[in-house]
Amino acid sequence: MDVHRCLEKIEELRQNETDLRNKIKNIQKELRTQRLWLQTNCNHEWVYHRECPYDMPDYQCKHCRAFQSLPVRRDT
Repeated sequence: MDVHRCLEKIEELRQNETDLRNKIKNIQKELRTQRLWLQTNCNHEWVYHRECPYDMPDYQCKHCRAFQSLPVRRDT
Protein backbone atom coordinates (compact mmCIF):
# COMPACT_ATOMS: atom_id res chain seq x y z
CA MET A 1 0.00 0.00 0.00
CA ASP A 2 1.45 3.33 -0.94
CA VAL A 3 1.22 6.54 1.09
CA HIS A 4 -1.33 8.14 -1.22
CA ARG A 5 -3.70 5.18 -0.95
CA CYS A 6 -3.26 5.09 2.83
CA LEU A 7 -4.20 8.79 3.11
CA GLU A 8 -7.27 8.21 0.95
CA LYS A 9 -8.30 5.33 3.18
CA ILE A 10 -7.88 7.46 6.31
CA GLU A 11 -10.05 10.20 4.80
CA GLU A 12 -12.67 7.66 3.78
CA LEU A 13 -12.76 6.23 7.31
CA ARG A 14 -13.08 9.69 8.84
CA GLN A 15 -16.02 10.41 6.57
CA ASN A 16 -17.63 7.10 7.55
CA GLU A 17 -17.11 7.98 11.21
CA THR A 18 -18.78 11.36 10.71
CA ASP A 19 -21.70 9.73 8.88
CA LEU A 20 -22.16 7.22 11.71
CA ARG A 21 -22.12 9.96 14.35
CA ASN A 22 -24.82 11.82 12.43
CA LYS A 23 -26.89 8.64 12.18
CA ILE A 24 -26.53 8.07 15.93
CA LYS A 25 -27.69 11.63 16.63
CA ASN A 26 -30.71 11.12 14.38
CA ILE A 27 -31.57 7.82 16.08
CA GLN A 28 -31.29 9.42 19.53
CA LYS A 29 -33.54 12.28 18.42
CA GLU A 30 -36.11 9.83 17.07
CA LEU A 31 -35.98 7.82 20.33
CA ARG A 32 -36.67 10.98 22.36
CA THR A 33 -39.57 11.84 20.05
CA GLN A 34 -41.06 8.36 20.35
CA ARG A 35 -40.69 8.27 24.15
CA LEU A 36 -42.31 11.67 24.50
CA TRP A 37 -45.21 10.64 22.27
CA LEU A 38 -45.65 7.40 24.20
CA GLN A 39 -45.66 9.12 27.59
CA THR A 40 -48.03 11.82 26.36
CA ASN A 41 -50.53 9.41 24.83
CA CYS A 42 -50.25 6.56 27.31
CA ASN A 43 -53.22 5.53 29.41
CA HIS A 44 -51.05 5.40 32.55
CA GLU A 45 -51.55 2.64 35.05
CA TRP A 46 -49.25 3.39 37.98
CA VAL A 47 -47.82 0.59 40.09
CA TYR A 48 -45.57 0.89 43.13
CA HIS A 49 -41.93 0.68 42.10
CA ARG A 50 -39.72 1.57 45.09
CA GLU A 51 -39.48 3.70 48.18
CA CYS A 52 -37.57 6.97 47.87
CA PRO A 53 -36.29 9.47 50.40
CA TYR A 54 -38.56 12.20 51.77
CA ASP A 55 -41.65 9.98 51.82
CA MET A 56 -42.06 10.17 48.05
CA PRO A 57 -42.37 6.63 46.70
CA ASP A 58 -41.82 6.10 42.99
CA TYR A 59 -44.51 4.63 40.84
CA GLN A 60 -43.93 3.28 37.35
CA CYS A 61 -46.44 3.03 34.54
CA LYS A 62 -47.03 -0.56 33.49
CA HIS A 63 -47.36 0.46 29.85
CA CYS A 64 -44.80 3.18 29.03
CA ARG A 65 -42.44 2.71 32.03
CA ALA A 66 -42.58 6.39 32.96
CA PHE A 67 -41.89 7.28 36.59
CA GLN A 68 -43.90 9.46 38.91
CA SER A 69 -43.33 10.35 42.54
CA LEU A 70 -46.48 10.63 44.58
CA PRO A 71 -46.71 11.82 48.18
CA VAL A 72 -47.57 9.23 50.77
CA ARG A 73 -51.12 9.48 52.07
CA ARG A 74 -51.08 9.39 55.82
CA ASP A 75 -54.48 8.63 57.31
CA THR A 76 -54.31 9.82 60.90
